[in-house]
Amino acid sequence: MAWLWEFGDGATSNNQNPEHQYASKGQFTVKLTVTDNGGLWATAEKTVDVVNVAPTVKLLTPEAGAVWTGQRAITWEASDPDGDALKVKLEYDYLGDDFGWGVIAENLDNTGQYVWDTTKLTRGGRYKVRVTAADPSNATAHDVSDEFTIVVLTHAVMAAPNPARDRVTFYYDIPADGTLHVYDIAGRLIYSAELPAAINAYEWNLTAGDRPLANGVYLYIVVYEAGKSEVGKLVINR
Repeated sequence: MAWLWEFGDGATSNNQNPEHQYASKGQFTVKLTVTDNGGLWATAEKTVDVVNVAPTVKLLTPEAGAVWTGQRAITWEASDPDGDALKVKLEYDYLGDDFGWGVIAENLDNTGQYVWDTTKLTRGGRYKVRVTAADPSNATAHDVSDEFTIVVLTHAVMAAPNPARDRVTFYYDIPADGTLHVYDIAGRLIYSAELPAAINAYEWNLTAGDRPLANGVYLYIVVYEAGKSEVGKLVINR
């Protein structure tokens, strides 16, 4: 058997039981043609009135391959062809288990942005985010991000990858601007960098004075006005 659906707006489908979403209101004639294996066919038509058109939504951030820590903004674009006010729901999926989607926030106004505090998560790893926009008639649209990584800090600062080869990123969560200090195993200061509290990440190319650091074990600490992090260990293995 073969099926040909014509939805009256230029769209067609060869599925037996398709779903179709109209982009505008109006009256449309839906036509189904069924053909059997012997070449015999029959048609049926039905007129449908589309009185509400579903919204559209596109997730802008997080981007594929991004690394997030701390508070980060989920951003999206959503609109409704009918001009209806939309409500937005945000969800996350941790890809390390089979529990599916968890709610970040729901019943949000369509502002295009929501700041997500990822420090509330209990574990880091690979995640996806889904945004769903709904109009007053509960017609919905959704979009899902590509995979990205969330780093959950167990201390004020951590380094990854570790061991590192060409570069390393320090992920940190501090209440005020601070300073990163890196020491060799003998305790000599070899590198320092200012860390703005709002950024949460700092990438270093493992050089000091334009010279690549040698393989070995190094120690790092972040100092800020109200205190300091625990001392961390960084291994360079080129």
